Amino acid sequence: MSEPTFLALQRRETVEGKQNAAREVLADGVAMGPSQQAEGTFSYGLSPACAHYLDIALSEKAEELSSWAAAQQQGKRITSTTILDRHPETFRLEAGQPMTTPDDYVAVVLPLSGSAVEVEVKTEGGEASRATWQPETAMLVAAGRAFSVVEGSTHFVYVLVRMEDV
Repeated sequence: MSEPTFLALQRRETVEGKQNAAREVLADGVAMGPSQQAEGTFSYGLSPACAHYLDIALSEKAEELSSWAAAQQQGKRITSTTILDRHPETFRLEAGQPMTTPDDYVAVVLPLSGSAVEVEVKTEGGEASRATWQPETAMLVAAGRAFSVVEGSTHFVYVLVRMEDV
């Protein structure tokens, strides 16, 4: 199954954190511009507001994320949602450009958009499925899968959370 999993972001402070992060990315993006990481992939780094949004969203969803890993990634568990192996970043992703989740990680993707985005997720074998990413949900993309935006572009905070064998 290549479909992503969506976790509702419901706490008031998470929603407020998203709004502050989106405002900051827009203001900084206009002032400084992003750096291009790959074709159609642009990084804004990680502003203080985006870091705060990430912290509170991971805190809100830590238990669900661990349950998801145990159920979906057989024989794996989340090592930590507070000690990260890889530095989180804020990105703008253009249509058709994939972001791949490395083995032994799950990508937690937090929206900065206020509207739904059509995404496509592909497995290493090429199986693809489409889903609508609602603006009040975090998207989980499993190891070995890649997601892309179907049309237009979207901004988001992206972090890889390590999984290890149980």
